[in-house]
Amino acid sequence: MRKSLLTVLLVIFFDLLGFSFIIPFLPTYVSALGGSPFWFGIVLASYSLGQFFMAPVWGRLSDRVGRRPILLLSTAGSVLAWSSLALVPNLIFLLVVRFIAGLMSANFTVAQSYIVDVSPVEKRTANLGLTGMAFGLGFILGPPSGGFLFTLGRAVPFWGASILALTAFLLVVFAVPESLKFQKTTAADAQPATDAQPATDAQPAPLRLRRFSMGLLVQTLKNPAVGGLLLVNLGFSMAFSLFQSMFSQVTTLTLHFSPLGIGLSLAFAGVLVALVQGGGLKALLRLVPERPLMWLGLLVCGVGLLAWAFTFSTVYLAAVLLLISLGGGIGTVLIRSLLTKAVPDAEVGGILGLSSSIDSLTRVLGPLLGGLLVTAGVFWPGLASGSLALLAALLGIFFLGWNTEGLRAQR
Repeated sequence: MRKSLLTVLLVIFFDLLGFSFIIPFLPTYVSALGGSPFWFGIVLASYSLGQFFMAPVWGRLSDRVGRRPILLLSTAGSVLAWSSLALVPNLIFLLVVRFIAGLMSANFTVAQSYIVDVSPVEKRTANLGLTGMAFGLGFILGPPSGGFLFTLGRAVPFWGASILALTAFLLVVFAVPESLKFQKTTAADAQPATDAQPATDAQPAPLRLRRFSMGLLVQTLKNPAVGGLLLVNLGFSMAFSLFQSMFSQVTTLTLHFSPLGIGLSLAFAGVLVALVQGGGLKALLRLVPERPLMWLGLLVCGVGLLAWAFTFSTVYLAAVLLLISLGGGIGTVLIRSLLTKAVPDAEVGGILGLSSSIDSLTRVLGPLLGGLLVTAGVFWPGLASGSLALLAALLGIFFLGWNTEGLRAQR
């Protein structure tokens, strides 16, 4: 493994570890500042809203100026954001800082682009899976660590997250060289796309990812190799956002779990995701081609989400989390991997940024829709999320094909 690849994985890990520090006590923090549960929802959504606006911009900018400058800017912004959160005097300031932190949050998208740059095509999926492992480990260790730090003082977890962000910044400064020099850029890649440049199996037609706009989105969706995968990404991400945002509330209502029980459940799911993305995915790819494996993962996750609607015991919940974590852990990585292979190398940052923007949008909408559904019935979030995930997978299979050949035939 390249030393730079390992370092970038550490940057992702520190970023997610610091982010997950605040998960256990953010409701208490908002309440201490005089906020209602409604305010908590707004604060929670503000970060993802900032990501939604800026993720494609950071991704495309990293294609132009390089990954390293954007990683430096993003990690430095994280240091300032976490430090500011430790000093917030009121809810408005908290909301503004969280939104700005979302705007500056380019680490994960650009780090994934970096990994694509330094990875041979045949190792790209496995290496992207390692980002999921780093992500999972951050969420395994972060919430209990943040809960402990909160016992030392209300602002201590924020200072801890700030120190982690500073560590990530120093790693980028001293141990992360620019990755774009590893790419073999051709003259054709450097030129903008035109209608006279048809897509081929050797090199897909470049997308005009110059800046984010509705026109760009429409143009992108017209390319079945990319637009179809992004629509699958949208449906599945929305389903998963419903699950993530409503898991604590549904589990409390159905199984009467304490915060500790919920935290242990999430840690269990995080371990499963880390295992499948850290090594299991690589083994599975030796047995099943990439695209069919993606559909299988999405279908398994969809079944798990549907089963979640009927949770009645702890053992049953563990089985449900097994399906959701393993299926979702496989599907999400392979969607991103196939997206990076459907565009030229010079457009990887832009397409990953667009994918991250879609994820951020669903993390804004998911809690809002989930809150309405759970008031109608505790089983509705599971039914809605499972149906949405299965619908996205089945429509994707129908229109894009079960395997790569099915997609190429349309292109």
